[in-house]
Amino acid sequence: MKTQSLLMELYKNPTAELVYSVLTLDERFSDEIHEFSANVRNKVHDRVIHLRGIIEISNYCIHNCSYCGIGRECSGVNRYRMSEGEIIENAVYANALGYKTVVLQSGEDSYFSAETLGRIVQNIKKKADVAVTLSCGEYSLDEYRFLHQSGCDRYLLRFETSSEEIYSKMHEGQKFQERIQSLHSIYESGIQTGSGFLIGITPDLVSLTDDIMLCRSLDLDMIGCGPLIADPATSMKDFIFPFEKEIAFRTMAIMRIICPWAHIPATTAFDAFSPQGRVKVLDSAANVFMPNVTPLKFKLNYNLYPKKTSVDESAELSFESSKKLIESRGFITGQGYGHSIRKGYFQS
Repeated sequence: MKTQSLLMELYKNPTAELVYSVLTLDERFSDEIHEFSANVRNKVHDRVIHLRGIIEISNYCIHNCSYCGIGRECSGVNRYRMSEGEIIENAVYANALGYKTVVLQSGEDSYFSAETLGRIVQNIKKKADVAVTLSCGEYSLDEYRFLHQSGCDRYLLRFETSSEEIYSKMHEGQKFQERIQSLHSIYESGIQTGSGFLIGITPDLVSLTDDIMLCRSLDLDMIGCGPLIADPATSMKDFIFPFEKEIAFRTMAIMRIICPWAHIPATTAFDAFSPQGRVKVLDSAANVFMPNVTPLKFKLNYNLYPKKTSVDESAELSFESSKKLIESRGFITGQGYGHSIRKGYFQS
């Protein structure tokens, strides 16, 4: 089957077999794959790239994931937790810079109960004209419903791997099925649902295919993926990425082809993974760019992985440089909230 025919079949009728076939195509076909992905993105999202400002509100975490630099038992971490007032003030400031979405992200910090997060979201909505995304871990269905009632628009909770065995091994004390149930609860609550996985956490392309297909089956509004980069303070400090780097970028292209409606960010991990990595994902698949607007005094201490980029860059500079980059690549910076679009927009 010729490459274009294979990609069109993948677009129209995604199956695990077709995903695996595209993953395993020779590298000489990479340009064709990325060009096809970019055309899908441009067709569905009109070359619009949405800027979303990340605010890293706490680096406390009750868990001890085997690769994460802010895990409970990681030594040398300067712990911080932004106050409610600081979070709200930072969100208002992000809105003044030009953001229409703020993303409140943290470790799974037990201080941030659903009640506390709901109160923060309510106050942000009173003072700023923004959509609010949360990414703060697992809650119950009733708690997600409360967060939605409080004004939470979107929630990101990555499943990290489709392998129950690997999930249990790398996420001490956590259960894969509970993570999947939390995703179903987010969806049921009415919140726009985001998830994704760590590329390379599973060691072979068959397992990677399973990760990709789980994203498709979850019918996600947003898909956030990045390469696994283990922190040197963790038990996975000697981890070596199991594939050629192109596989990570190809994974993002495939995600765009099989989930055309999804909002897909070019995550910062790609810059730590490969020079100009985020630009490669932006050119090929992404329609979201997520500059960091966390105050510098906190930003330096939110290190999920080594070589994190732009940690010394001000919020103003991050916004302006991101906007300039987007427009230099021939895209349009989104002016709206960038809410989910649903299926039915394409057939041909």
